[in-house]
Amino acid sequence: MRIILIWLFLLLSACSGDQLDALEYKETIPSKLQWQSPNFEGEVIQLLQGRFKQKNFVFQSRLSIRHSGIKVIILDTFGQRLAEAYWSEQGVDYKTYEHFPKTISMHHIFRDMVYSFWPVDRLKDIDNSIQHVEVDGRQRVIHQSEMTHVIIHSEDSPNNRWQQNVTLVNEDVGYKLIIHSQKVGA
Repeated sequence: MRIILIWLFLLLSACSGDQLDALEYKETIPSKLQWQSPNFEGEVIQLLQGRFKQKNFVFQSRLSIRHSGIKVIILDTFGQRLAEAYWSEQGVDYKTYEHFPKTISMHHIFRDMVYSFWPVDRLKDIDNSIQHVEVDGRQRVIHQSEMTHVIIHSEDSPNNRWQQNVTLVNEDVGYKLIIHSQKVGA
């Protein structure tokens, strides 16, 4: 697994740096998600493996997280850019490319990131569709107003979410996502 993450780091390093600051976005998500810092700043690479609507998908992503916002580049398994996004107090701006799957939305990608990695005490402030969150050790169960139940299980302490594997399951819609995260740098 470490070799895969090192390979991803090298591949995604080519997509980092100033390019993230120079994005020109073509769409803005009218979102219920309100920006709040995840109490973490740094660079993270991720391998996302999932299944939705009977289709498997695999993405690579590079996250640049600051207290003022988060920048994301999403690549397919061949390193081809699928999407770029920036989420801040102004909302979520993004650009998708030709090969980005039509069944996946940037809103859902950011929502899943928040559900999996943000501190539990901030979830309701970020997404007002959440009625309550149950926490049991390394597991979160999120109950939404539409009776959706999202279960998130982390392999390690919740304090180390950006450096571990996290599994998100929404059985109500037949969705499963495994996120392998690795912090980059010090």
